[in-house]
Amino acid sequence: MCLGGKYDRKILSYLEEPKLSLIKSILHQLGLSVTPANNFTLDAAADNGTMKLARGNAGATTQDIMTVNAAGKVAFPQNLNVFMQAQSAQGSVGTAAFTPLSGWTIADSLNGGTINGTGQWTPPVAGWYQINFFTAYSSVGITASQNYTQLRKNGALVASAGSGANSLIFPVSRGSWLVYLNGTTDNIDVGAYHNAGVVVGSVTNGFNGALVVRN
Repeated sequence: MCLGGKYDRKILSYLEEPKLSLIKSILHQLGLSVTPANNFTLDAAADNGTMKLARGNAGATTQDIMTVNAAGKVAFPQNLNVFMQAQSAQGSVGTAAFTPLSGWTIADSLNGGTINGTGQWTPPVAGWYQINFFTAYSSVGITASQNYTQLRKNGALVASAGSGANSLIFPVSRGSWLVYLNGTTDNIDVGAYHNAGVVVGSVTNGFNGALVVRN
């Protein structure tokens, strides 16, 4: 059938236009590598509105890269949120040396890693951490011109904050610092220091730390 040159061209143009297609498979492998970890699989097998993009071949994925839940919220499992909030009572605060802590109480934690017996926190993910730390002489007063809360990384002082007074006080010192931790061996700990010339106890130390930039 011929409708004339103008109409023939319109019909041929329509037939030749690329059309959108639907991927109807519930497991769709992306990639042609012989190494499965170099391929990806889009998985929408569950009939509940969820989906994930994972590393590996269809039916044998090993690492979730992105997930979408039934509410449409997207998550990236490899970008872990890391948080730790803890405190301890320092049994004896000297006047010259950092006193390691014990008896830590973890108030809140999310993928938080470990705190060992002397209060060293080792998070499980490499990156930059915001650390807020404090020392409170809540049960015993001191007569000192200097008192500090101290933050250490791998045993070396990286930040401190304090106040000064010469009369009997119950000081509270607070500090905040950005620290890089490698996720395996790096740790931080918090303690107190003063120049009162006496050793005191019942000093509370604490910190909260959160991953702000992953390596």
